[in-house]
Amino acid sequence: MSTQRRFRLQMPRQLANARCRFSPARGQTLLVLLLLLSFGAVLLVYGSTTEVGRVIKAENRTRNVLEQARQALIGRAVADANRPGSLPCPDTNDDGSADLFVGSSCPSYIGRLPWRTLGIGDLRDEGGERLWYALSSNFRDHPSAPPLNSDTKGTLTVHHSNTATTATTQAIALVFALGVSVPGQVRDNVVAFCNSTGTTIPRNRCAANYLDTAAAVSNATMTGPYIAAPVGELFNDKIATMVAADVMPLLEQRVALEVRNALLAYRAPALASAIRGLTAEPTA
Repeated sequence: MSTQRRFRLQMPRQLANARCRFSPARGQTLLVLLLLLSFGAVLLVYGSTTEVGRVIKAENRTRNVLEQARQALIGRAVADANRPGSLPCPDTNDDGSADLFVGSSCPSYIGRLPWRTLGIGDLRDEGGERLWYALSSNFRDHPSAPPLNSDTKGTLTVHHSNTATTATTQAIALVFALGVSVPGQVRDNVVAFCNSTGTTIPRNRCAANYLDTAAAVSNATMTGPYIAAPVGELFNDKIATMVAADVMPLLEQRVALEVRNALLAYRAPALASAIRGLTAEPTA
């Protein structure tokens, strides 16, 4: 038998064997496996996308809350009747109200944002924590503080990422969003020594249990310097900065308007008298 004829006779047998190997049952199994793999890939992509979306949403919420707080401080500084341009002391006992002065100074120049004093809501960051607040002492709302004018600058320094890069050396106030605690921070009400104050206080009132350190710069100090660093395992503070340029132009507009109104009020009686004189009928 020739080789060509033997090959033709073997072809049907090989096709039959192929049909056996790729039976409908095996095809269905392969299809199920492909579907499972596709479904797993979809879940992986969806999960990643959902997590990224959650992080972005939380980040935006915190940034919005920080800006609300910053705008509330600007409004308070511009509208203050006792010392225009000044700001309240931080809240160190977490009651929402600014601390009262001890003598002519704030008890502390870092603490929680006094949201009740500012007349705003109880603002919270993405981790559910209240915002913290640092104040330049020369902008405190006390008559003994230095006069405030267009040339007055804050004294707080803020570094960006590391001490080699400085965002400002003239901040008048800072607002912090804290995020979740990092290793070493404990936020319960147990009384313990606080590195920030050098005293024994409840741990949930100690700045070091809320504000982080990066590049050897701690945000838990009373007078700075402070740092805005990339978020990582040991640092997740976010900062909103307020400088004199945010306040003084608005304050100057307010003063100009008050002076104008005072001049108009002063001139009004004389103007009314002159009008009466011009309209009075002459006597015989």
